Amino acid sequence: MASAQTPTLLFAHGGGLCKEAWGPITRRLQDSPLLRRTPTTVSSFDYPYHGSKHDNSIAPRLFFVGSKSPRVVHPVNAWVSTNAQETYNVVQQLRQEQKQDGGEKRPLIGIGHSMGAISLWLTEINHPGTFDGLILFEPMYGLSTPDTEPLVDFLAGVTLRREGKWPSREAALKHFAGFKNLAAWDREALASYLEGGLIEGEDGSISLACQPLVEAAIYCGNAGWFSPEETTRPKCKISFQGGERSPFYAVGEFEAMRERSPHIYKVGAPMPKCSHAMVMENPELSTQKILEDLALLPAYAASADSRL
Repeated sequence: MASAQTPTLLFAHGGGLCKEAWGPITRRLQDSPLLRRTPTTVSSFDYPYHGSKHDNSIAPRLFFVGSKSPRVVHPVNAWVSTNAQETYNVVQQLRQEQKQDGGEKRPLIGIGHSMGAISLWLTEINHPGTFDGLILFEPMYGLSTPDTEPLVDFLAGVTLRREGKWPSREAALKHFAGFKNLAAWDREALASYLEGGLIEGEDGSISLACQPLVEAAIYCGNAGWFSPEETTRPKCKISFQGGERSPFYAVGEFEAMRERSPHIYKVGAPMPKCSHAMVMENPELSTQKILEDLALLPAYAASADSRL
């Protein structure tokens, strides 16, 4: 039975990924001196239309605004609000399980990437005090304006060009082993993603759990954006991490939040040679960033005096 002091780390994945993608990072965390000194529960979950929650019952509708501007209509367009609610539901389930396992509320730290990062953040904004700390790797953040349309064109276009189905698992694994767009990914991270990111059909064929049309619909929806007042609502420490090579890291926005609310926000140094997919490219450095941020939180501060 976990004690009232046992923290829980809740991992939220990015768009198109799945809960298993965190495997190389959670393994390293559990092997770290910090977590050996502070027994910790590790939990992760899939968002709707991803991994174990794959759902192709609603056909996406593809159309073009211009010759180079594909757009996809699908319920996942509303992912910002629906994923925040999904996150809150997951937290409530965790709290219910904790109540049955001893009755006391335990520290809860959210760790998210991209879509998952903004979803954790919005959950804390909507329900201040839900988390005891957040570590956010490049939240999908920013207002949708005419200036951001080329970025949507790029993300949707690249996604729609991907393959989504293969005749066998062997064919699927061979495809990903040589897929240039994922060449920078750590091989263990890629294998972990494929554990939950592929599903088998009745005929033995293999498909992506999150199909390219559905993932493209995520990018065709609005990213998260919060008013200055909303950014002051969280009651926990929030750390931002980003990749040195990423064009999606809204570091200017995050620095402004840190200046307004230094008691809430912290902005980490860019991760060298990393893109927006830093948690998949460099699990080792991502783990180190998480450990450094955990050591600053009350749940771990007492045991963080020695090496992480």
